[in-house]
Amino acid sequence: MHSEYEDYTELRKEKASRFKLLRKIYYSIMFIDYFLLVYTKLLPLFLSQRKIVCDRYIYDLAVNLGEILQYTFEQKLKLIVRLERFFPKPDHVILLDVDEKTAFIRKIDTPHINYLIDHRNVYLDIAKKLEFTIIDASKSREIVLNEAKSILAFTK
Repeated sequence: MHSEYEDYTELRKEKASRFKLLRKIYYSIMFIDYFLLVYTKLLPLFLSQRKIVCDRYIYDLAVNLGEILQYTFEQKLKLIVRLERFFPKPDHVILLDVDEKTAFIRKIDTPHINYLIDHRNVYLDIAKKLEFTIIDASKSREIVLNEAKSILAFTK
């Protein structure tokens, strides 16, 4: 997958479009898995009324599923709306944005830089549409952390 990312991506898209039933099964398994994870791990925290910081949350699920299932941008937004019916809606969403080259150097588990390019564009479009706060994560960790803390200090 790492060395032949483009071929892998095309093959995945071809298979996803050809096997509609498998797409639905895959979607259902991903949803159930995520549902169980959130409600077993996060529900006690939600009930505690404390601030909770989640990495990616439902937006990552929507972007990844949307990319795998070849959803349009509008379909990805609809998926987010659907997920918000089942999962607690965050008071505030912050997108830590960094250019693809920097992200590729930082994330050793990323298969190919094109994966980051595709996903970053989707995340930025969603962030604009849903009015997320965007922080430039190319800055030092300390600066990014302080910006996030400052933003979270003013939310519910």
